[in-house]
Amino acid sequence: MSNPRVADGSHDPIMVKSVVLQEGDVLLSLTSCDFVILREGVTSMVKTMVSDRIPIDPENIIIGVTHNHNSPAQGEDFGIPIQTELRRILAETITETIVTAYNKRL
Repeated sequence: MSNPRVADGSHDPIMVKSVVLQEGDVLLSLTSCDFVILREGVTSMVKTMVSDRIPIDPENIIIGVTHNHNSPAQGEDFGIPIQTELRRILAETITETIVTAYNKRL
């Protein structure tokens, strides 16, 4: 492949947005990320990190992607190696948006 899609910066910000809804003691987190795909390893990290910080069942953390073909590949795609540092940054960023949404819920 002529474009290995290894990220070395960004032209525009990659957006991650979250909302946390609450009904009684049950929390639900909905998150949208500007990526073509989000690997299970990243979502597993997010669910663990978030549930360590707020009282939410990991099964109630829903993460979707916009399927943006200009987002960086996280590895396992296009024949490039897994980008461990990028995955860590993504997991931390998504976690922070969920925790922030939780703290700002009404």
